[in-house]
Amino acid sequence: MRRRLKCLAAIGIAIVVAASPALADAIDGDWCNGSATMHVEFPSTIRIPSGRDVTGTCGRHACQFTTPAGETNGGTDVLMKLVNEQTMELWRFPTTPTPETWTRCQPVS
Repeated sequence: MRRRLKCLAAIGIAIVVAASPALADAIDGDWCNGSATMHVEFPSTIRIPSGRDVTGTCGRHACQFTTPAGETNGGTDVLMKLVNEQTMELWRFPTTPTPETWTRCQPVS
């Protein structure tokens, strides 16, 4: 009887795990901060809020780029770091001592 209960419990756990939604573990995708949006496409393309595409250096959980001349804060180094599946922090060096919080425009499930 115990063996059967253990087997049923294992099957139940496997079903629950298989039915769980997939979670994003990468910085790719659309990010929003108020009315501003940004799109990150691995490995190196970032569409900044002005709509301009810039090339950066991206890993799975972070991206870095320099804001182009002519843009607001042109020449500023930007670092984006994934905090969790739905949130990233964005720093602008040297102008912003604390990060901006950006969230996914559409939640990842």
